[in-house]
Amino acid sequence: MEAPTTLRTYQYSQLSPAEFKQVLARPRVDFTSILNTVSPIVDNVRANGDDAVREYTAKFDRVTLDTVCVPIEVLYCARKAGVTHILKAGGAQAVAAMAWGTASCPKVDKILGPGNQYVTAAKMLLQVGIEQGSEGGWGGRGRGCDRGAGGASRRPRHA
Repeated sequence: MEAPTTLRTYQYSQLSPAEFKQVLARPRVDFTSILNTVSPIVDNVRANGDDAVREYTAKFDRVTLDTVCVPIEVLYCARKAGVTHILKAGGAQAVAAMAWGTASCPKVDKILGPGNQYVTAAKMLLQVGIEQGSEGGWGGRGRGCDRGAGGASRRPRHA
């Protein structure tokens, strides 16, 4: 097992402008190798749906999912906001599941929110099939939505 990553913290008031800029700088990444990693994930989710999502979630997140989406009983408050599904998975497999749709995760029209380089690569591979928001960032929650996200709609919305 790998050693845990240590998260460095900074006090904004103690940073010079140059140090602040350096802290915010995103590392340069060779996207070719990342795309080569993400492409088979996207293809496998398209072909095998929920089974592939569970497989990658166990592999990358060390979590065994019995279901890919949150049970409907948990959706009461979310439904008040128009959410119909909550995907339990993250990463490239979640982006692919929302883009293609699976047995339990309906296809969405738009995927919003930041993610790591693998999420960004999956969004790049799938950009023809989905509309996207911002590129990857420091983390956060992604959202998938349908064309009627501003009001009532027939297509599912994900949180």
